[in-house]
Amino acid sequence: MEEKKNILIFFGPQRSGKDTAAYYISCKYGYRYFDISAPVKSIASDLYGDDVERKHLIKIAEACRELDNVVWARQVFQSYFSLYGPKPCYKEEAIPNAVISGVRHPEDILYLQHSFKESFSNVNVYTVRIQRETAARISTTGFSDEFKDHYTEHLLDFYDGDYTILNNYDKPFLLNQLDYMLLDIEQKGRAVK
Repeated sequence: MEEKKNILIFFGPQRSGKDTAAYYISCKYGYRYFDISAPVKSIASDLYGDDVERKHLIKIAEACRELDNVVWARQVFQSYFSLYGPKPCYKEEAIPNAVISGVRHPEDILYLQHSFKESFSNVNVYTVRIQRETAARISTTGFSDEFKDHYTEHLLDFYDGDYTILNNYDKPFLLNQLDYMLLDIEQKGRAVK
């Protein structure tokens, strides 16, 4: 019997720790890391250089969503599929576990769940809410409280994930919850590393 692989979809508001959590899972457990916002950031960087503001990211993402409401989820799935699908451009013994960070729209979650389940018989797809317990921290990377009430920050407020990880900005606490989550997935026999 072929071992099932995990696809973890991390979602939550800005500065909740999605990328930190996904990067940790990637480094510690060998999951292939995908950032749904990477193409948006790349386009913005090409247009505005290194000083990209959040308003630019939002405008680019929304403009592309007007053409295709799951454009960014489709890009992530197609990247994975081209590498590990039936006729992959890169052949590996087995498809890898993957973690997808930066999901903001319910349509993206539904698209990713459906696409992975329909295209790969040996994957389990889990949604993981990263929920901050305190106010977002201001950073020097163009994120601020200015956009905390933007509609994209609240599209998934009532979406129940398979797991919820609380982030109170105590990094060891965050990482410990992630370890327990993966242990739970493994112990339930739904997937193993």
